[in-house]
Order: sequence, then C-alpha cells, then structure tokens
Amino acid sequence: MSEILKIIKERRSIRRYKPDPIPKDILEKVIEAACWAPSYMDWQNWYYVVVGGEKKKKLFSYLEDSFKKIIECLEEDISEGVKKRTSFFLDVANDAPNIIAVFSDVDLTTTPEALFSVAASVENLLLTAHSLGLGACWVSSALYIAEDLSEFLGIADKELVGLITIGYPNEYPEPSPRKSGRVRWEGVDG
Repeated sequence: MSEILKIIKERRSIRRYKPDPIPKDILEKVIEAACWAPSYMDWQNWYYVVVGGEKKKKLFSYLEDSFKKIIECLEEDISEGVKKRTSFFLDVANDAPNIIAVFSDVDLTTTPEALFSVAASVENLLLTAHSLGLGACWVSSALYIAEDLSEFLGIADKELVGLITIGYPNEYPEPSPRKSGRVRWEGVDG
C-alpha cells in the first residue's frame, strides 16, 4: 500500500490528547501542507490562526463562557444532544495543547465554492498532522459563536469555518466501517 493511502486509512479524529506541547516547527509543517491544497479559482482563501500556551487557555475560557451563555439563553430550544456535543467539545478543547481557527477570506454565502478550497486545505492539515504523529479533530461547534470568536481572535474580515484541536494523541480509535454502495461505475473496464 502506498504511504499516502496508509496515512489516509489510519487517520482518525482524535478527541483525547496528551498535555505535551507541540514544537512550533512541527506546527509550521502542518500549516505549510495545508497551504499547498488545491483551491477553487486558485483563490487560496484559507486563513489559519494557530493558538497555544496562555492564549489557548484564554481562548478555552472564552469558549466555555460563551457556550454556557448560549445554552442558558436557549435552554428550552437546545436539545440534549446539542448540550452533550457542546460539553464534549469543551472537554476536547481543554485537553488539546493547540487550537487552530480556520477561516475563509471569501464570503461563503455568495461564493459557496470557496468552501471546497478550505475543506481541501483542512484535509491536507489533518493528514499531515497524522503523518507527523499528531492527532487532530475538525469541529464546527464554534460556528454558533462565530462573530464573537472572530472578534476575540482579532479577525474582522474573514468567515469562521471551524476549529481544529491538535496535539499528541492519547487515544487510538478503531476505524468505522466504510459504507457500501457509495460508488457507481459507468463504462469503466477491468
């Protein structure tokens, strides 16, 4: 099996991390790979904010306070499932030594194709992280507080796409079985 196929098949969404910090040069490799993704119209519209150390602790506290306020305000309208996922996300975000905020500098409402570029970039990031012994998980819970989070990070002209928790894995989940019937072949011989 080729090395890239092996990495693709072994990568998992990691939600438990060791407290060990990630050296900046390793994070730079992960971000560099993300920036080499294919992009719609060559816009390269992804934008990353890599957060660690004390700033990450402040970001986590901010996320925790913000989500508590949202849940309190919408208590009757939020399902137990959303509450559980939010609580789980906060546990994951607290464990991870770094959080990477992912933005698009192209408006996704008027140009939805721009999301393809960001998604390809994030996939490069996730695969590279795994190849370097890191675990990561792309989460979208933060979209509930996108404007506030963007303000906290000092980003005024970009659209939040999600957060990525990243660190050295403290778990190795088994792969989910792949669903069958997801490919149809037309006119392909052999």
